[in-house]
Amino acid sequence: SPQKRLQALFVYRHLEVAEWYFTTSATAFHDPGNRDMFLHDKNGHICWDNFDNTGPYWNFSSPRVTEWFLNEVVAEIIREANVQAVFFDETDYLYCGGTAGNCSA
Repeated sequence: SPQKRLQALFVYRHLEVAEWYFTTSATAFHDPGNRDMFLHDKNGHICWDNFDNTGPYWNFSSPRVTEWFLNEVVAEIIREANVQAVFFDETDYLYCGGTAGNCSA
């Protein structure tokens, strides 16, 4: 009998920054009322990932960001059909000593 190939469907989300190519994250960044959802430098400028220029850094020290991320990003993934796994990238980047883009200088 022919062997069956097992495949899993997984989705990718970047946990460190609000990626511009994900509509949900981009919408949050472009809303001026959400400025507090992102890290800022000492001059009040939003910290941007300038390594690959994909978006501003989330401020997960804010309970508002955590709630928003669960209600928007995670809920979006849950609604997707047949998803069996999620890869949240860069969960340890800043913790492991990575620099915070334009806020490092």
